[in-house]
Amino acid sequence: MKAISSIVATALILVMTIVGGVLLYTYAMGYLNTLNTGRIIVHDAYYLKTASRIYINVENIGVGEVEIKRVEIVDVNGNIVVNTTINTILQPGESRIIQVNWTQPTLPKYIIVVYDKGSTDPVKIRVLS
Repeated sequence: MKAISSIVATALILVMTIVGGVLLYTYAMGYLNTLNTGRIIVHDAYYLKTASRIYINVENIGVGEVEIKRVEIVDVNGNIVVNTTINTILQPGESRIIQVNWTQPTLPKYIIVVYDKGSTDPVKIRVLS
């Protein structure tokens, strides 16, 4: 039996190295692109009866800016009760209190903040006197 020639072996190693480099590059670029996105979390949401207003404490915990599009108030079945347009930008690490007027509360209700890269999990609205 004869072994493969050194030229063929060198060509195979070169091809495997190039394919491995392309795979590693593709994986790394996909991972780095996800790091450059923003992510919103809701720290707290409460309804203040005296002001007839909901206050939502949000923070951008990502590394890219985020545009908050709207706030949805949903019932326990996930039906949207109120849909308020916000259109505000949060920089990485920035927190903000968003206010939503609400004059006909029937509880329990939940807040979902919709932004350009997704939406938050529903957060229950607390009631304060």
